[in-house]
Amino acid sequence: MYLAGLGVYYLKNGQPASVLYVGDTMGFNVPGYSSIWLEQTQNGTTQYSGPFNLPMAPYTLLPRDAGNFQASIYELTAAGTRGKLIGTDSIQVLAAATTQAAAPIMPPPTVQQIPAPGYVNPGPTSSGGSRLPTGIATPSSPSILFTPAPPMIFQSPTPSEAPTGEPVEAGVFGMSPLALLLIAGLGIGLLMKRR
Repeated sequence: MYLAGLGVYYLKNGQPASVLYVGDTMGFNVPGYSSIWLEQTQNGTTQYSGPFNLPMAPYTLLPRDAGNFQASIYELTAAGTRGKLIGTDSIQVLAAATTQAAAPIMPPPTVQQIPAPGYVNPGPTSSGGSRLPTGIATPSSPSILFTPAPPMIFQSPTPSEAPTGEPVEAGVFGMSPLALLLIAGLGIGLLMKRR
């Protein structure tokens, strides 16, 4: 209930609020008053009752502050006692807001132990790669484009290795006739060159 149109007395970062989170900065003020009589409960238990100077210094909420606060604000008499009711206010303090697990932060690349200027930590993509600052995904490892063929053998098979039904030409020193002709041709070419 608010009397005399004074409105909300609990503040979050200087602005009127009804819900705060642990870690927020809470304030308390009653416009037009420099001191009041405050009766405040936390979760139904009296937390404070007595004269209170305004505005309250900013206070960062701790985990122990979670719960419901109810304030009854009274005028402070010249004798320092509780006077006429000014108004009431309440606020709920919740545990710190949960955050999603952030992507791992990658350190900036370094050149001679100096961080690279303008480095932006790329976020992971759905495929596990990263995105460049241009928004283009970094290439992943290349797939195999061809299957390597088995090594070639430049020797004629021996009669025992020949497939059934195919004649095998016997060569000298286990060499094919074509290989022998090439060697002979090279030899003849060398002899003619010397003449």
